[in-house]
Amino acid sequence: MTVGRLLAVAISATFLLALVGVEAIILRSAQGHLQRQLESLSQDAATSLGLSLGVLLRGGDPALAETVINPAFDRGHYERIEYVSASGERIVSRQLRAREGNYPEWFARALHLHAPTAESFVSAGWQQAGRVRVTVHPRFAYEQLWGTARDTVILLVLVYAAALLVLQLVLRSVLRPLKAV
Repeated sequence: MTVGRLLAVAISATFLLALVGVEAIILRSAQGHLQRQLESLSQDAATSLGLSLGVLLRGGDPALAETVINPAFDRGHYERIEYVSASGERIVSRQLRAREGNYPEWFARALHLHAPTAESFVSAGWQQAGRVRVTVHPRFAYEQLWGTARDTVILLVLVYAAALLVLQLVLRSVLRPLKAV
């Protein structure tokens, strides 16, 4: 193997390892950020629904509770929203059927995001009327993470190809005098 090829292989392998490392760092960072967003989304939704239900449910009307919960649930970001009375009776329970997202299943297994559940008390005046539990569906976070992974890989492969081309041109010009000898 020539000196030029050895240099090209060594530099190429080093650059490829750096690109793989950058991709791994970006994906882990995005995964952590999206997990925190899911947790925040579930807590914000539970708190908001708990306050809304507390103001509206002084009479304890289950139909009114469902009217408050349905618009939040119909957005599709939540896997489950449940309103339970102070005595433990389930007043409203909405659950989204599992649906495939626009990402591969292996990707979701490799970069696991758990579906956080948050809880908030529902108070009518000074009395506790119940609790509302909200579980966020991680599908949208997986779709965003998959888009980030795909776009980053495409960009890094293009940078890698350009770097290989530049490397070949530089090595050819640098090694030309050595080859002449």
